[in-house]
Amino acid sequence: LQQLTGHEYTVESAAFSPCGQLIATAERYQDVLIHSIDGKLLHRLPTGARNESLAFSPDGQHLLAVLRQEGPARVQLIRAWDLKSMQPAFDISTDFRTMTFALSESSRELVVADNDHVAKMTFPGGVTITSQDNLRGRVRNVAISPNGELHVAGCDNGLIYLWGSDDDDLTKIGDDPETAS
Repeated sequence: LQQLTGHEYTVESAAFSPCGQLIATAERYQDVLIHSIDGKLLHRLPTGARNESLAFSPDGQHLLAVLRQEGPARVQLIRAWDLKSMQPAFDISTDFRTMTFALSESSRELVVADNDHVAKMTFPGGVTITSQDNLRGRVRNVAISPNGELHVAGCDNGLIYLWGSDDDDLTKIGDDPETAS
C-alpha cells in the first residue's frame, strides 16, 4: 500500500490517466494534485472549488476539474488543463454553478450538474445539447454509459434519474421522499 502526500484536507475525487501513469486527486475547496504512479508529486493545480469530479480525457491530453472564480457573479465552471504544459487549455461554462460532471469515453459529450440541474453538452465545445431543471434532491454525481447512450444522476434523497442520449425525458428511479405517502 502506497501513500500519496500533498493534501491537507478531505480528498473528494481521484482519477487515473488513460495510460495509467498519472493519478489526479482533488481536495475539498483547494487544489488538484497530479502524482506519478510511483507517488512523486508532479503538479499542483489551484481550483478554489469543491471537486467532486475529476476526469482525464480519454485521449490523455487534458485533465478536467471544477474551477471557482470569485467575484460578483461567483462562477463555477469546468477547466481543462493541457497535460503537457499544465496550463489552462479551455473552460466550459454553464447557465448554473457546476458542481459535478462526467466525460464520455468518446470525449464528445459531457454531462454537468449542480444541485438540481443537469445539462448534456458537447465536448470540448461546451454547447448545451439539452438540459433539465426539474430534479428533486441535490445532485451528487453523474455518469455516462460506456456507449454514450444513457446518462444517470444520483441525488442526496435517494433518487436516481436516468435518461437517454436521444431524448429529454427523465426516468425517476426510487421513491421521492417529499412526495411519498
